[in-house]
Amino acid sequence: MRELKESTSNGSNTVSLVYRIMRKDSGYAWFEAQGKLHSDQGKGRKCIVLVGRSRPVYKLSWEALQICGGLSDNEFWAKLSLDGMYLYATPECQDLLGSSPDELAGTSLYQLVRSDRTAALTKALHQARDGTTVKLRHTIQNKKGRYVEVVSVFYPGDTYKNGKASFILCQSKELASDEGSTDIAINSSTLPSPQTDHIATEADNMFDMLDLTRNTTWQYELHQLRLVNKKLKEELEALTASRKKKKRKTTPNSGKVCSLCQKKDSSQWHKDGQKTLCNVCSCNTSDASSPLTLSSPPSQIAAQ
Repeated sequence: MRELKESTSNGSNTVSLVYRIMRKDSGYAWFEAQGKLHSDQGKGRKCIVLVGRSRPVYKLSWEALQICGGLSDNEFWAKLSLDGMYLYATPECQDLLGSSPDELAGTSLYQLVRSDRTAALTKALHQARDGTTVKLRHTIQNKKGRYVEVVSVFYPGDTYKNGKASFILCQSKELASDEGSTDIAINSSTLPSPQTDHIATEADNMFDMLDLTRNTTWQYELHQLRLVNKKLKEELEALTASRKKKKRKTTPNSGKVCSLCQKKDSSQWHKDGQKTLCNVCSCNTSDASSPLTLSSPPSQIAAQ
């Protein structure tokens, strides 16, 4: 209600809302509404014209994710339609493909894979639609026209209607160079490989903060996640700093022992042939071996 009221004063006159709305018979559903403020010329009346649609809720099992290799740095995630069209992609797609998320949205995955690999892709999409997590090794064309070898995992993305998902989550990561590059290895791994039929449950769901049965708002849930992540980051930084500090303390004297006094905590070390001497023993040795004495005449000192 606050956003509706502010739409008349923020200058943009646009409204974008995401909220839970009650169904007639079966609880709540996520709903998205977008529109603009409309002014009736000459009458001074205003209204907001909205178009709305139901939004399916993401569901992804932690267990299925770990079975398929977990998360990595060199990857991007995408939301696909059942026929392989990109509906959304994370910004990391630009590192792998050179295309921004906006450029990738609306593009079919069939346009980016080689024409002789479309049969395997179709089979993988069908298996993911039916509730099976599938891994597929294939090539994908980047913005420069070059083909990049990747491994994609297709997850059923939401709750099931009649045993089928309404969209697919795709995790694509670049294939490491040491995982094989021969034609035999590539051809033998192009068939989709089913990984698990495990379905996300209430206790095993990455997106449990969007659960319709929660009493709190999704803004509150995301805020709590930010606080937890901030705390974990601070703990990691503290452990890293402590490790670096400990390393700095031990590095100067690591493994060094004076060959005369067996001292280990000298601030400086010196080499006398094959012997390692601490600062004190080195000074005493050099004083004892020096031919100069207080009684030496100035001419001898100058000669030395």
